[in-house]
Amino acid sequence: MGLQERAAGEAAKTSILVSDFSMATPPPIDLPAMICQAEKNYYYWLASNHAPGAGAVVEVGTWLGASTAHLSAGLCGRPVHCYDYFYWFGYYSTVSGLDLEDGVDFSGLFLSNMARYGANVIAQKTLIEDITWSEGPVELLVCDASKYAIDLAKLLTIFAPNFIPGQTRIALQDYQYFPGYQLAVAMDAIRSSAVLEHVVVAVNSNMQPNTVGFLVQKPIDTAALAEMVGTFETWSAERIHETWSRIMEPLPDQVRARMAPGLALFLYDAGHENEARSVLGETPMDRTQLNRWERMASLENPAPVEGLDEPKQEASPELFGERFFADRYPGLVSLMRETRLEPKLRAAQKEVSAARQSGDQSRLVDSLIALLEITPEDQATRDRLASAAQRDHQEQRVLDHLARHDQADLSAPKIEGLHRRVYLACIDAIKTGDLDLARSGCETLALVDKSHPRVAALRESLAEIAASGG
Repeated sequence: MGLQERAAGEAAKTSILVSDFSMATPPPIDLPAMICQAEKNYYYWLASNHAPGAGAVVEVGTWLGASTAHLSAGLCGRPVHCYDYFYWFGYYSTVSGLDLEDGVDFSGLFLSNMARYGANVIAQKTLIEDITWSEGPVELLVCDASKYAIDLAKLLTIFAPNFIPGQTRIALQDYQYFPGYQLAVAMDAIRSSAVLEHVVVAVNSNMQPNTVGFLVQKPIDTAALAEMVGTFETWSAERIHETWSRIMEPLPDQVRARMAPGLALFLYDAGHENEARSVLGETPMDRTQLNRWERMASLENPAPVEGLDEPKQEASPELFGERFFADRYPGLVSLMRETRLEPKLRAAQKEVSAARQSGDQSRLVDSLIALLEITPEDQATRDRLASAAQRDHQEQRVLDHLARHDQADLSAPKIEGLHRRVYLACIDAIKTGDLDLARSGCETLALVDKSHPRVAALRESLAEIAASGG
C-alpha cells in the first residue's frame, strides 16, 4: 500500500481528502515559489473544482505569484483578488535567485509575472489589518500571510460576513508548519463553523507541503475566535494538551510528525516552560525538522520595515514570520542546541574525518552530504563535496542533490566544474549510444539551470537523435 493510500485510510473516518493532488494537471508555470508541486496542484484543483462562481476568490499573501497563477489557471479567466505588502526582505533573494535590495516594492514584478501567464488579478498593496472588502460573497479564501492567530482572526473578521456556508473554502498555507501552530489552534476554536476537508501531502519529494483546506459549514464563530486569541497564552497545560490532541487526531501520521514540535511552542507561549522542554525532548524529529530548527535558531531579528511606524509594525506580525523565533523561544532553542543540534553536528564532522582517514571516497561523499544537510549554507563543505564527487566519479549524483536543495551555485568554481563534467559525460554517453544516461544527465543539468547553453545543446542533440529514429 502506498503512502497516499495509507494516509487516506487514516483520514477516511472523517471524510478528509489526503492527497498530493497529482490528479490535477496545471499548465506549466515557472515562477520562484515557497510552495511545492503538490501545493501547486492543489490550488489549481481547488480553483477548478470548488470555485464555480458563487463568489469571489481572494488570496492574502501572494509573494511572486506562483500560487496566484495556479489559482488563476483553474478559474479560467475569473479574477483573483490579491493582497500583499510587497516588501522585499533580504532572504527572498536567496529563495528566489533574484537580486533585489531590501525594502523594494516588488508589486510591479508580481504584476509582470501574472501578465506573463495571463492571470486575471486585482492586486492591492496592504497590511492585513488595513484590508477592506465590499465585493460581495467570497467562495475561496487562500491565506499565506497569516502565521499567527491574531493575523488569521483579523482576516476572518474581515471576510467571514461574506462566506457562503456549505460552499466557501479556506486554504491555510502554513497550517502544517509547526512554528505556525497558532493557526491550527485558531481553527480549532471555530471547529463548529469550519471543518478540515483537505490535507496536502507530498510523495517522493524533498520539499514538504504545509497547506490544508477547510470547508465553512456555518457562520464563523468570531466570538470564540476572539476568546482564543485573547486568552490562549494563559491556558493551563491540561487544556493545551486536550486542544492539541483534538487537532492531531484527524491528521495522517506524516503530518502529525511534522506538526508535533508545535505542542512545545504552545506550552512555552503559555508559560509552561518546563513542560515545553519535557515535551520537546521527547518529540521525535527527522533530519529535515532538525535542519529547520538550526536555521530558525540562527536567524537574526529583522530590521524595521521602512515606511511603517513602530505601532504599525507591532500590529503586523505577518511581515516577520519566523524571524523572531530565537528570541521568542530561547529556552527551547538552547535545549535543541545542547541535546540535538550540536551533538548531531559533531557526529557528522567526526564521520567526515573518519571517512577521509580511511581513504573511502564513497563514504566521504555520503558523509559530506550528511554534513551539508546540517550546515546548508557552508560553501566550504559544498566545495569539499564537489571535489570528493569528482574523485569518486559521483558528479551527477552530487550535482543532482545540490540542485534539489537549491545549493548548486554555478558561480562557485567547484560547482561549475561538476556541471561541466556531467555535461561531458552526457556527450560521451551520446557517442556510445547510452541515451538513457545522456537524458538523465541532461535532466540533472536542467535542475541547476534549464536555460544554460549546455542544456540547450544536449536537448538539441537528443532531439536530433530521436527524430532520426535513434
